[in-house]
Amino acid sequence: MSESITPRILSIKNKLAYLKLMAALVRNLNYKETNEMIIETKAFFDTSSQIDIANKIDHIELNIEEMIGPILQRFPPKVSIANIATIFNNAYLENDQLFETGLTIGFLDNLMDLSAFKWYSDMPYQYRIAIGAHKGNGGIEEDFLLKDAFVFYAKAQRAYRQLLSHFDKLSKQGINISHPNYHDAYKGLVDLKYEVATYCRLTVISFFSFIESFVNSIGHNYILRFKSILTDKEILTLRGMHRDKEGSYLNLKQKIEKIHQIIRSDKKQIINLTDIAQQKEPFKTFFDYYEALRNASVHFSPEKENIWLGPEEWITKANSFCDLALKVGLEIWVACYPNSDGPAYLGKLNKEIHLKIAEKRLANIDVLK
Repeated sequence: MSESITPRILSIKNKLAYLKLMAALVRNLNYKETNEMIIETKAFFDTSSQIDIANKIDHIELNIEEMIGPILQRFPPKVSIANIATIFNNAYLENDQLFETGLTIGFLDNLMDLSAFKWYSDMPYQYRIAIGAHKGNGGIEEDFLLKDAFVFYAKAQRAYRQLLSHFDKLSKQGINISHPNYHDAYKGLVDLKYEVATYCRLTVISFFSFIESFVNSIGHNYILRFKSILTDKEILTLRGMHRDKEGSYLNLKQKIEKIHQIIRSDKKQIINLTDIAQQKEPFKTFFDYYEALRNASVHFSPEKENIWLGPEEWITKANSFCDLALKVGLEIWVACYPNSDGPAYLGKLNKEIHLKIAEKRLANIDVLK
């Protein structure tokens, strides 16, 4: 093949790789049709004669330029098309499940200006953006856990309302301990009480898990974005490890206390948790009571916090801990990012927003029953 055509073919193939990536990301680009065109074009170059390629290359080049021109304007690249093609192709070679796992927003942000996507600017580097058939979606682990917590919370509230309704129904029917149907009715009440306790326990466990995941995510994001300017000790701390002993992990209190000092530009300590005298709300109640309740719910022993509670007590604790965990999460975020009023990618930890999402999810499932 002539030397004049070979570089043009390579350039076209790079543009095709770029086009495949963008078709996998951008909603108004048909991925299936675009991918079929890419496969056909590559096959043409690989199997056709030099004369056929020479006759058609101008037309092919013009068509591809017309396709990618508007895309380049919407999403200005930060590196060359050739670099984008190489990086994307290598990522695909390293992970053949890429179209199932998606791409991290940090990976994409290094390649192009993402502002046209209108994604939240505070999304962690490791937030995964779906590509291909699932494009338009995305997710990250702390968001899953937050959704879990609110679904359990919504189910606990639903079960408690059902319990109160059942009590009211029995009362109106005059069913008391001397009534012949009392034992059958009471059996149903016991099941409902267990239901309330179950979902309340899971609410506490899930909100606590969310906070742990959220703190870890904040640290991991900062490492990925600023690794080049961080010391080895800072990286260990952001990973949740003791600075002087790799493999020895910080507890949640220590992580919250240390991580925000690294991330803040002024390096000030805003949250003090290891000095009991300086502990403040909402952290004091979060750790003094609810950490013990969570631990007892996960691995109970008779010497730990009591989890044998009535439905009224459990629903009160679920209500309180939902509010408390959101306040804790918000204070941790603001301690790290004092100019922010909350993580936009998590709905700024707004209870009303997340509860509506959970209730809608449950209602959608009810329709399928």
